[in-house]
Amino acid sequence: MTPNMNYVTPIEYSLVRDSNERLYKALDEAKSYLTFYNWISSIDEQYVGAEFEGIIYIFLFRISSNRNDVDPWLWVVVGDIP
Repeated sequence: MTPNMNYVTPIEYSLVRDSNERLYKALDEAKSYLTFYNWISSIDEQYVGAEFEGIIYIFLFRISSNRNDVDPWLWVVVGDIP
């Protein structure tokens, strides 16, 4: 299922708009989490769904997978949450 793209920002625009080190670090952490799994072939698109600076970041990724049972759209939440 394709998500409603009205609520996300392409990562390129977020990084240009906000040269925040925390956002870069959170994005790296989210991508590391995804690439840990061997069923992900590549990350094709990346978006910011929400960011509360220094607390929580929500990213949306479109991935390619070597498995048919994996949705190409994945949300990843990174941050200081209980």
